[in-house]
Amino acid sequence: MKIVGIVTVGTYPVPWLKYCLASIYHIVDRIIVVNSGYNFPYFTEYDHPLADATHAIKQIDINGKIDEVQHARFESCDLVQSEREGLRALGGTFASEYARKYSPEWLLQFDSDQVFFANVRNIHQLTTKDTDGYQFLQYLAYWITPWHCIPPELLSSYSDGAKFYRYGGKGGERQWWLGEGGIMNYREQKPCDLVTTAHFRECYPTPKGQPPDYDSAFYYQFRRAMFHLFDRNRLHKLNQSMQDIIVGAFNVAKEAVYERTKAGLFPAPIPPPEVVEIGPEKYVKEGFPK
Repeated sequence: MKIVGIVTVGTYPVPWLKYCLASIYHIVDRIIVVNSGYNFPYFTEYDHPLADATHAIKQIDINGKIDEVQHARFESCDLVQSEREGLRALGGTFASEYARKYSPEWLLQFDSDQVFFANVRNIHQLTTKDTDGYQFLQYLAYWITPWHCIPPELLSSYSDGAKFYRYGGKGGERQWWLGEGGIMNYREQKPCDLVTTAHFRECYPTPKGQPPDYDSAFYYQFRRAMFHLFDRNRLHKLNQSMQDIIVGAFNVAKEAVYERTKAGLFPAPIPPPEVVEIGPEKYVKEGFPK
């Protein structure tokens, strides 16, 4: 049963990418990483995070099973779609089309800040069922670090979770991804908790026992907000100036990192995925923990 993982990166910094890749490396047959870089006119070509993602891939890809695609030609996805969809949706569509060369039977789609627990090993048993696709449970409450949360309870959701679906479905249809924020497609997505992820959208990688790095977390949130505000401005023709976008992103990051943590951080009620504690490079070399 051939499984190909797909992820699109480059819309903001990628500190979690090597953790994501390591967490599924021994489960899938290939991984497609569409590395598209920032789409801001504000940045020069030297500010694109292409090299950051490339470096992360090289640290993890010990068996040569990751395809990194730079400078993707999104017009191959459909010019009409490129006018109305966000960069991540185009990246997901392009990755799906690119995966065709490996004749996959199933695709595993995930975000670049979505890290799998070791129970991803359960994924193979799902391919034997008469279901076209699944959406996995994810934990969301990790805050600033993967060891803390705010407020002191664990939130979980299937919404925007990692997706695992039969390539082309039973009818062989092409895979199209839609949406400017959390991307989605219309393949069947049955909720499934046999596989779980941690969605670290509010966190920065921090070794266990080390104090939170608020400045790095702020920079990470600022870059995330920059992308979302810029993409929304472009898609909805809001005519905001770059200065307005920068100020808006600064305020979003300040609220997320500094204002919401004034009450303090609490220990996360569930540890982060095993790869976070073990380390992605070691995790790939040694395989899943027993």
